[in-house]
Amino acid sequence: MVEGPVLQHQLHDVLNRGKRAGRGGLTGRGRRGRVIGTVPVGVGRTQIRAEVPELEITRYSIDLRSLSQGTGSFTRQYVRHEPLPSHLAAKVAADAKN
Repeated sequence: MVEGPVLQHQLHDVLNRGKRAGRGGLTGRGRRGRVIGTVPVGVGRTQIRAEVPELEITRYSIDLRSLSQGTGSFTRQYVRHEPLPSHLAAKVAADAKN
């Protein structure tokens, strides 16, 4: 049974390196994404791998610099598209009607 079009968003694989003390902020509290794993690298640093929607990455470099006191870095690579969560798809549809 086909229900109609499905809105999708891009997911990126994000590899993030920063101070362990800031790990909660580095994983992006308040952001949509899935942490795949964390690994200690060097003294006092952590590498975090996550899948993050493209829209959540837009300001991430600025936020990461602030959260990590200028010591954090990240790389990203496109992984795939996934359906947009229903609450966000509903908001997009409502905005499109206005």
